[in-house]
Amino acid sequence: MPHAADPPLLLPPTVLLSYDAARLDALVVTHFAREAVLGLDCEWRPTFRPGQPPSPTALVQLSSASVCVLFPVAHLRACPPRLAALLNDGAVWKVGCGVRGDVERLLRDLGVTVRGIFDAAVAGQALGYASPGLKGLCAAFGVALHKTKRVSLSNWEARPLQQRQQDYAAQDAFVSLQVVLWLHGKHGDGVQLLDWIAANA
Repeated sequence: MPHAADPPLLLPPTVLLSYDAARLDALVVTHFAREAVLGLDCEWRPTFRPGQPPSPTALVQLSSASVCVLFPVAHLRACPPRLAALLNDGAVWKVGCGVRGDVERLLRDLGVTVRGIFDAAVAGQALGYASPGLKGLCAAFGVALHKTKRVSLSNWEARPLQQRQQDYAAQDAFVSLQVVLWLHGKHGDGVQLLDWIAANA
């Protein structure tokens, strides 16, 4: 359980998890069909021995401002088709801090090419933020982000995922989107969000 001094988790109103590929595809259509910008993040089982090859991607998280869907790809035969199509759609921006590393993983592990990529860490650095990671950017906007290694280094291939894992994963994707909205709000200079993202991608 979080300590009393820990800040509350930053979560969207709804977090959804399913182990059924057809159900996950339906969630993509229901919740993301009209979204132009989504927070993207991935999790994988950590490795602790030097020289040990990296674990494959276990979980993919996509979040709008209202819903985060968790895709436990470690337990699916393949990436759900509508998820793959959404990730490949260059008209929908996938945003995150260090998101290019996740993009490389998705290509290597799932054979999915992600298009429409905006790395908030790269943009934050270009805009002069000293700590352009997710936690540092949150702090720059006066928001305390609670992240613990006990959860980040947990087994992301577990089934079912513990509630604290679900919350941690959803927070990463949701806050990735929020950070981009905050950056645009401060540095957008009246430019529309999608135009600003495209100019700074």
